[in-house]
Amino acid sequence: METIISVISLLVAAVVFIVVIWKGMDVFTSTILVSFIIILTSWMQWWDALTAYADGYIGFIGNNLFGTGNRCCVRRADGIIGMCRVYC
Repeated sequence: METIISVISLLVAAVVFIVVIWKGMDVFTSTILVSFIIILTSWMQWWDALTAYADGYIGFIGNNLFGTGNRCCVRRADGIIGMCRVYC
């Protein structure tokens, strides 16, 4: 029974994600909303799931905003650094 509830809630979460994006909610907020729907209905350990979720976001923000990941920046002839890509 738990598996059936998890599968149905995953499908509902996918539909909710599409609807809220279509209605104009930003992707970041809608992924958090859908993630909580999945976590609440999938019989997971809440604290472990939230810790793993937070670690993923911290890694994403650290790599993309603060430049802790590998970056390949192109320096133009006038000395201005151009596009920085995460992976080269």
